[in-house]
Amino acid sequence: MYPLDLLIEYLKTLDEVQLCELLDIAAEDLVERFADKIRERRAYLTKELELINEVTDARAEDFVDEEYDYDEWN
Repeated sequence: MYPLDLLIEYLKTLDEVQLCELLDIAAEDLVERFADKIRERRAYLTKELELINEVTDARAEDFVDEEYDYDEWN
C-alpha cells in the first residue's frame, strides 16, 4: 500500500475540483465543514452573491433581507 504521508503530499498538488472528485466531496460537504469560514467571510460572500444575482438578473432583494442562523450548523 502507498504510504499515507506521500499520498497526502501528492493530493496537495491537485487542483481543487479534481481533489473533490477523488475524495467524493460535494459542495454541501464543504459548506457544512467550513461554516466557520462562511461566518468569517459573510460580508464578502453576501456582496459577491449580490453581484452574481445582478449579473444573472436574479431577484437579489429576496435574499438580502433574510437572516440565517449559521450557528445552528455547529
